[in-house]
Amino acid sequence: MAVNCGICKENPFKYKCPKCGVRYCSLICFKSPEHKHEEINTESKQETNSLPQITSETTGISLEPKENQEVQPQKKEIKDELILKLLQNEKFKSMLNEPVVQYYILILHDILNTVSVTNEYNREGRLEIANKKLSNLREGGVEHNEFFDEFCEIILSTIE
Repeated sequence: MAVNCGICKENPFKYKCPKCGVRYCSLICFKSPEHKHEEINTESKQETNSLPQITSETTGISLEPKENQEVQPQKKEIKDELILKLLQNEKFKSMLNEPVVQYYILILHDILNTVSVTNEYNREGRLEIANKKLSNLREGGVEHNEFFDEFCEIILSTIE
C-alpha cells in the first residue's frame, strides 16, 4: 500500500520535506499554500506540551547531592585500544584542541549524522560523502588543509 502525498492526498509521495517531514508528490505540492511550517511547528509544540513532565517529584529521584557527599565527575571507561593509544599521543591531544581541527571534525560528524546536511537518507551514502570530504581535505584534495592533513597522519601513524 503506497502512502499518499500529505498535501494533495491524491498521488503517492516521492519526497519528504527536510524541515517538517511532510511527504509530498511534486514541487507544486511543496510550494503550495497548504505546505506551511508554522502550523506543523505549533502542532508539534502542542504535542510536546501534552507530555507529562519528568521531575524529581514524579520520579522520586533527587538530583541534588546529599549532605557531606562530594560530587565527582563520572569518567567513562575507554575500552577501545586504538582510542587509548591516540589519547596517549601528546601531539594528537594538542592538535585536537586546535579550532581548525575541531571545525573539520564537526563537519564530518554532521555529514555522517545529519540527513539534512547531505539529503542522503542512507547511512552508507553519508559515509561515502564523508570519505570524499576527508579525501578533499587531505593532500592533493580540492580543499587541502595542511593542518588537518597532519592531524590525519598522526592518527594513521599511531594506529598502525
